[in-house]
Amino acid sequence: MTNDEYQKKISERVSAITHYEKETLEITKAVLGKNMIPADLPYIGFLDRSIRLARGFILMLESRNLSCCGAILRLIIDNCLRLYAINIADDTDSAVNTILTGGKISDLKDKQGKKMSDAYLYKHLEQHDLCISKIYKDASGFIHFSDKAVRQSLLECDDAGRVKFQIGHELPDRFNETLIEYANRYIYFYGLFLSMMCDIAKLKNEFDEVNS
Repeated sequence: MTNDEYQKKISERVSAITHYEKETLEITKAVLGKNMIPADLPYIGFLDRSIRLARGFILMLESRNLSCCGAILRLIIDNCLRLYAINIADDTDSAVNTILTGGKISDLKDKQGKKMSDAYLYKHLEQHDLCISKIYKDASGFIHFSDKAVRQSLLECDDAGRVKFQIGHELPDRFNETLIEYANRYIYFYGLFLSMMCDIAKLKNEFDEVNS
């Protein structure tokens, strides 16, 4: 895929992400509702973070920055995992307080008495997507130094064993398919995140009706 073809392909992906940004703002209004409760604080943080990640992802997608696209993909998955953890926590107030005080969700337990490690959370989320563990691990390779960084720097290797590297130059177009794949994954997980937030917004609406 040439770079010109790539730029044409990402236009619809960018439009989809921008649409989700607008949807995020609408959900934010519903989550805030008429009454402020402690749980609203991390929810608003999640929503704000999702918009900032989306804007950053678009910029990185347009500039073909695979390293940053992979890292931001991992962060939107993190939004899904942490939000899901609050929903299944044995003690919701404790989960909210843990987030607000900078604690570790992995130290807390869910309603089944299991500690909510990332591995445990994404295994549970596989009910939505059987590939989430693979995608999580793949995207994590951009957070922690891995073979992905090495492969991007490798430009070519000839039959004589001579190797060319590129450091900080434009990404080779052979990575364009990967960037498109990551864009599709990002859109999917942003949608999953918003779906979970919609459920929270509905619960907040019910709370407001009772306490109006």
